[in-house]
Amino acid sequence: MNAFQIKRRAWLGAAAGTALSLTGSWASAQSTYPNRAVELIVPYPPGASTDLVARIIQPSLTASLNQQPFVIDNKGGAAGNIGAAYVAKSAPDGYRLLVATNAITTILPHLTKNPPFDALKDLVPVAKLASGPIGIAVRSDMPVKNLADLMALAKRSPGKLSYGTPGSGSPHHLIGEQIKQLAGIFIVHVPYRGIGPALTDLQGGTIDIVVSTLAALTPLVSAGRLKVLAIAESKRFDDAPNVPTVAETFPGFEASAWLALYAPAGTPADVIRRLNEAVNTALTTNDVRARFLASALLPTPGTPEALGALTRTDFARWGQLIRDRNIGGD
Repeated sequence: MNAFQIKRRAWLGAAAGTALSLTGSWASAQSTYPNRAVELIVPYPPGASTDLVARIIQPSLTASLNQQPFVIDNKGGAAGNIGAAYVAKSAPDGYRLLVATNAITTILPHLTKNPPFDALKDLVPVAKLASGPIGIAVRSDMPVKNLADLMALAKRSPGKLSYGTPGSGSPHHLIGEQIKQLAGIFIVHVPYRGIGPALTDLQGGTIDIVVSTLAALTPLVSAGRLKVLAIAESKRFDDAPNVPTVAETFPGFEASAWLALYAPAGTPADVIRRLNEAVNTALTTNDVRARFLASALLPTPGTPEALGALTRTDFARWGQLIRDRNIGGD
């Protein structure tokens, strides 16, 4: 073996050693995250759907990720902006995450004059958590059998019908506005602070329609007080197979209230992947699925890339509708 061959072999050995060292370091970093408690920031008060979902998946995340605690911190205010901005401005290390509704990342930015964070630049997608089917409901004695009947009634009585939602700028509100746009009708929107008062007024005859999650509607439907004419999902809900979709009246229509996990921009890709895998594991366990479905929530495992695409698509879609319908914010 000549001198050149000896030097070449030595160089290759050193390079291989360096590669193994780097690979080992990456694997070690991946396996040691997290090595302390992780905060799940819920930007609404306790009891909201975000809070419920966070508490359901919390034990599974701990079990999947080095037995480290996932601590839920409710930071409500400004329709979710306070908690979201808190995460967006945090260190991008995977130890502070946002449990968000799609209203926070795709609707609220268009309704806030000076948003405290950029939803598309300051947050990165981790995993979609759940989708909450939204239904269009009326009193059980209203003389309509389906959504087409309701639209026909609205056309015959322009401006005389009203629909309630949990608030201006909510997905429920925008779904109602999009249906109005597609049908070419005018129905008065009545925003409430939460769906409870809207359901009370619907039963009392103050309003005629509500756009609400199925979870809130189900008890009243079971009691025979309300009927759901359609849901906004792309396909019928397994637990309510007799309820048609809006798309069966307006082909191509699809919308929902969904929840997802985000991290501050700049969070390492390997940390995002570990979190995504842990979330997907949680969403496919029988216990988590059963608890979600019991609350009329659909578990939605998927990739960070899919969530990113959905966020951008809905951001553009709802922004256009808000401009077209001249929907105001604060």
